[in-house]
Amino acid sequence: MFEDLEAIANLKFGKVIERVSSEGQGKLSAQIADLAARGLANSGPMVSARLNSALEMSEQTCRALYEIWLELILQRNEGKITRDDINFIMGKVNPCTQTRAAHIAQALASPQGIAPEWAMQQAQAKMQSVSSTISRELEIRLREQEAFARREVPADAGFMAFLGAFGENWLTRMSGPLTVPFAIAALFAPGFYKLLFATLAIVCGVSSSYEVWRNERKRARRSS
Repeated sequence: MFEDLEAIANLKFGKVIERVSSEGQGKLSAQIADLAARGLANSGPMVSARLNSALEMSEQTCRALYEIWLELILQRNEGKITRDDINFIMGKVNPCTQTRAAHIAQALASPQGIAPEWAMQQAQAKMQSVSSTISRELEIRLREQEAFARREVPADAGFMAFLGAFGENWLTRMSGPLTVPFAIAALFAPGFYKLLFATLAIVCGVSSSYEVWRNERKRARRSS
């Protein structure tokens, strides 16, 4: 499903990872330097700083993956989303949040040992929350789409409906500005007035048929 979009999504996601990593590492380095200068290199505030940095980067990464796939699918489906699309997107998001939770554990590990248990629990809870929030956003989008779907009134495709639309356009043209040049021509060539008005009737008939066809094409595009 959406195999042809995988390459595009991977390229976009790669750019996001580079940006998030660069920005996050820059902010974390400044915080670590400040804490170290105050003699808090192996303290609780240092663990909190590293945890918050890892959580922020992980959330940005997984949400970016969600937004990339949502945008691509909406473009493919002309602004619509289905239940299968939601399942597909969550099939990308859930592994991302699970993997990032494991990465947070690695990021918090220190030479003195593994990350504190409270930090690990907070990381897992946060990433589960990210996954649940994304799932809820998709569900809301789908339900709003279903609730506000435009209800199209079935068009009358019968022959009488065509005659009605054709006749209305034809009579409008036969009595409109198009008759003026034919009337002037009939004044200068009275022997040809029947031919002139027969020509007018044919021209108006052709243009009326075209108008009916054009209006139907416009209606079909709006409903698609």
